[in-house]
Amino acid sequence: MRARLRSVLRISLTLIIIALPLITHFALTAEQWGVTAYALILGQATLGVWLVLTLVRQPYKYVAAAALLGCSLTLSILHLKSGLVLSSGLPHALVNFGLLIVFGLSLRPGQTPVITALSHQIHGDLAPTIDRYTRRVTWSWCLFFLFELAGSALLMAFAPVAWWSFFVNVLNAPLIAVLFVGEKLTRSFWVTNPPRERLSDIVQMVAWVSGRLTKRGRRGLSARES
Repeated sequence: MRARLRSVLRISLTLIIIALPLITHFALTAEQWGVTAYALILGQATLGVWLVLTLVRQPYKYVAAAALLGCSLTLSILHLKSGLVLSSGLPHALVNFGLLIVFGLSLRPGQTPVITALSHQIHGDLAPTIDRYTRRVTWSWCLFFLFELAGSALLMAFAPVAWWSFFVNVLNAPLIAVLFVGEKLTRSFWVTNPPRERLSDIVQMVAWVSGRLTKRGRRGLSARES
């Protein structure tokens, strides 16, 4: 019963996380500044606070979380549109910055690149050519996260809010899917007899990266690598 309840809660949370950016984009472009906007700010700010508490180390994380919540609420009172922009833009920036750090640090000498570690976890020992390929794929994801951060910053600075919102709130997931599917489709052009993942393997990969991002998967990886 508890396992089923946890599954339902996990699925519900996932659907909420997926729906929030889309509804936020509609509210920003349609300029719906009623109760919907306040509810979106509360939901996005809650997600942002959770990310801050997850990613920021002591003793700064509670101060950072309080500052984020305070800025969101203050902007919501003074300028509702700005509060909605902040509450939706910051989670996007935190997630991409956190993933950039996790993937980037794994490329240091003596470290195992994230995609290489995931491939070994699923497929076991692999040929050196596969390891070199997965290292390049890790670099590709780093460039993607950097592109997301730079694109958001440039659009925020020089483009209308609707353009920025479309990039951050609507295009984010499709761009991830394009990179992911594109890598799978072109893998055989780069390596001979490449390994293939099942859907359950992909779910496991996402869970591992999420755990690494929240600093919960590091112990599990160390145990597997040893």
